[in-house]
Amino acid sequence: MAEGYRSSFSSMDGRGDLSPEGYSGMMGNELSPILGPLLDVAGSVGQTVQDMILKAVQVDGITQIQDMIEPFLLSEGALAAKMKAAGPTGSEAAAREYLVRVYKGLFDNWKAGMWRGVGTGYMGAMAQFLQAGQVLYAYKTQQMNIAVVSRMARHWMRTYTPSVPNTRMAWELWRHGILTNTQYKDYASFEGWDASSADYLNEVFSIYPSVLQAFDWWRRGWIDADERDAYYFGRGWDTDYHERITDDLYHVMSSYELVRLADYVEIDQTWAIKQLRRARIRDEDIAKLWQLIELRPLREEVRNITNKWLWRYRVGRCPIEDLETALIATGIKTKEFQLLKQKAELDYEDELIDEKVEILMWQFRTAMITREEYQDSLEDLGIKHEKANLMVELQLAMGYIGYY
Repeated sequence: MAEGYRSSFSSMDGRGDLSPEGYSGMMGNELSPILGPLLDVAGSVGQTVQDMILKAVQVDGITQIQDMIEPFLLSEGALAAKMKAAGPTGSEAAAREYLVRVYKGLFDNWKAGMWRGVGTGYMGAMAQFLQAGQVLYAYKTQQMNIAVVSRMARHWMRTYTPSVPNTRMAWELWRHGILTNTQYKDYASFEGWDASSADYLNEVFSIYPSVLQAFDWWRRGWIDADERDAYYFGRGWDTDYHERITDDLYHVMSSYELVRLADYVEIDQTWAIKQLRRARIRDEDIAKLWQLIELRPLREEVRNITNKWLWRYRVGRCPIEDLETALIATGIKTKEFQLLKQKAELDYEDELIDEKVEILMWQFRTAMITREEYQDSLEDLGIKHEKANLMVELQLAMGYIGYY
């Protein structure tokens, strides 16, 4: 038995592992009923330990990736900043440096995954966080699409020239006299339109009068209201809006036109406000414009009235209260009212001085005062010395010598 035991284990390799041939020989001798179950138990225990060790290694690797989640999520920030700093076209060098660094790390993860029994698991997890595939697409794939694919597409398009005018282009070529109607319909059939459908498309493609043209033709008497509305409808406007469209297309008078019109035609407030609102002017602006429209045509009449009341106050034919009431009634504004009142006061003062000058002149002419008294009295009224002296000299030149 002992000899058989040794002969059975002699087939193990140098590391003490049982080879398939040795295992088969051992199970065929007399010890197989005893050693078979023992080896099964030992193999199960070893496999369990090996599985536990492998899982521990895998968990350790996953934990390392878990701890790197935040750096992974922030990894593209530096690349984005470099791209922004490089201007509208970004930085090719920054993208290339990023890809080389990231993919070296990905291959290292691949190697680690192979040793730990997870294959490309680590590499895939890292790639997902780093979004390396998107950067690779932006750097490599788009480069190929733009530099190579588009150029080859042009090459083959020029070689085989598969394009023909589409339906719309064929219609325009027909309308320009380049194609016949039959050719237009033939090209339209390439897109599935039969002859009848091509005729329908002609109706749609044909230039249709705009809403403004339809309104203008109607106002000129070229078309009636029904045809006008048909053009509205053809432009996509439902019948419920036709009346509004027509009303909106009438000419709207500007504020300047209203002011000029008011120079010759008396305008009522209701009509003027309606026109200004149609001109899309704010209500607060309309209030000021209405005052202009109302008063501007009457400025000459207002001026005549104010001048008349100023004259009346100057010659003493009305008190200041009557003057103020009359000025306010003309509709003038506060500043103009103040200036006119100030002018009235000055005119009244001048009128009094004129009267006193007249009295002094006749006193001198009738020899009631001397020459010196005449000139001194003039200067007492506020007349300058030179002017007063000339006024006296004028009387003397006229032959009046006064009292000496």
